[in-house]
Amino acid sequence: MNIQPYHLRVFSSVFTNIGATLILTIPTINNLIVLIFNLILIIISLSLALKLEKAIFTYDRSY
Repeated sequence: MNIQPYHLRVFSSVFTNIGATLILTIPTINNLIVLIFNLILIIISLSLALKLEKAIFTYDRSY
């Protein structure tokens, strides 16, 4: 599958938005589980953002 930088940006923002929504809507249901799940989403989001930056850097250097 050919992943474009645009796809990485969209995936990263989707995971970030899911994490923010969980914190805002589920503050009373076992906070520890929500926080651990949020940490996982943040790690995924950051790794996608880093891949995006690397893809943009590689693309810029190709010219």
